[in-house]
Amino acid sequence: MSYLFASRKTIVAGVLAMLFVLAMVQFKIFYSKAPSNLLSYGIIQDYTESRTAQVEDYPVLQPRQSSLEHLGHFSGSEETLTHMQMENIVRDLRNFLVSSFHSSLAETSNEKAAAVISKSREFLRVLEAKLNISKALSGLQRRVDAKLKALQNHVQRTIHALQHPSDCKKAPKLLCTLDNPWGFAAGMHDVLWCFVAALRMGRTVILDSSKWHHAPGDDWSKMFAPVTGETCVNVSLADAVTGYPGYDSAPKERAKILEMPSAIAGTLLSNHGTPYAWWYGQIMAYVLRLQDSTQEKIDEFKRVHGFEHPIVAVHIRQTDKKKEAAYHGTEQYMSHVEEFYLKLSLTRPVTKRRVFVATDEPEVIAELKARFPKYTFIYDKGSVEEAHDPRARTLSSALFGIVRDVYLLAESDFLVCTFSSGFCRIAFELMQTLHTDATPHAVSVDVDYFYGYVPFPPRRALFRNRAHLPDELSFDVGQLIEKPEALSALKEAKHKDFCDGYQRGRIVGSTEAGEYPTYKTAQTYNVVKYAAFNDTEAYG
Repeated sequence: MSYLFASRKTIVAGVLAMLFVLAMVQFKIFYSKAPSNLLSYGIIQDYTESRTAQVEDYPVLQPRQSSLEHLGHFSGSEETLTHMQMENIVRDLRNFLVSSFHSSLAETSNEKAAAVISKSREFLRVLEAKLNISKALSGLQRRVDAKLKALQNHVQRTIHALQHPSDCKKAPKLLCTLDNPWGFAAGMHDVLWCFVAALRMGRTVILDSSKWHHAPGDDWSKMFAPVTGETCVNVSLADAVTGYPGYDSAPKERAKILEMPSAIAGTLLSNHGTPYAWWYGQIMAYVLRLQDSTQEKIDEFKRVHGFEHPIVAVHIRQTDKKKEAAYHGTEQYMSHVEEFYLKLSLTRPVTKRRVFVATDEPEVIAELKARFPKYTFIYDKGSVEEAHDPRARTLSSALFGIVRDVYLLAESDFLVCTFSSGFCRIAFELMQTLHTDATPHAVSVDVDYFYGYVPFPPRRALFRNRAHLPDELSFDVGQLIEKPEALSALKEAKHKDFCDGYQRGRIVGSTEAGEYPTYKTAQTYNVVKYAAFNDTEAYG
């Protein structure tokens, strides 16, 4: 969705007002000795509203009892949640401004509009830097990092223990048959579903990838480490649960992948910006552990091609992707690349602007080099040409290039891609194991992060919204907003020209859908007990 307001002065005034509000909120939280009435923004809490006539759209929030306090290890703070909300607002405001002005800038050489955008982004850039400084000075970043690192260690130990039973013959098992005929990401997200189901049941996953087109026979073990221990080799599957993943399984069954483990929910949901990506990333990182020989080949590529930090990675898919999502020009990706390096230059000298490019379109490389000469682009010409042929990219010979690209995307300091691409989502998931929270280290130029088969649970409105733009959704505080249908994110990607801080939804119980500002809402979560986890132990 892209809108151009009649009055640019209104936008500028709104931007400055928002910056002032954010700055005052930051000051009040970290430096005021008086008790703050700006309480946590409801990632996992319910709220009542206490309005004032002066700030109708920004009510003071008062918390009720946390819906997860009964778990016994709620581990968050209003400081953490408020910081995450402010970071999201800054990001969405930047995207909203750029998308709103884009039509004007593209059609005319409007120097004033361009200057307004540039200066507004400078304001936001400095504000982000100040937010990061305040997190460091208050000790918040250190505390959050410690909690999430401890949680990651616990989850990895739990997965490893489940997959390495002392006697696999006696262990309950789940057979996961990887035979998805589509791309790499589709297959891996099927395996993800197998692992989530197995963790819920407390069963060891036995992976059969022999019929997968990317790794037929025993080729999986040539690229990746085994997912099970030695006692599970050639084990009998007579008593194993079968039928997984069932890549055509009904949305109601697959929706169980969205239910969070109660043992980790308290710490995770109150300390991470994209909890689903973190949770899936822990599983994905375990499944995609590399053989030493694979890692050595990736390291050699990095050495030969100069893959060094700092570096931004972009994933630009344009061949068959044109049928699945709206077209996004290279300038959209590079706008975010430029933003990363401008922010970096606030804190350190930037001598070389490296960009790793993973694409299926050779012309993209030529265009990037011609239009953005001050950047150093790193890519594999052979892999780009192979990926350009949809048939060739599904062959087993293409697997190394695919794996190398997804790992280098994840290893970058900042990732720019489309979350409508499952490949990009895997890279973002893997990033979560390299950063305590990789949310600020990636941006999608189309839709927000999602799981392909089923929509996330509804989002709860934290602030009132009244429609001022075409097709905008109005709602009141406390209302739940859901995706209109199961594959909404994929359908939205076909019509979304820019990431603009908005997404499509409808109020639960209504049939009327519209666009709404994400920052006025918070994700809700379904939490259940997983047999593989010990709910009585506290983590983080």
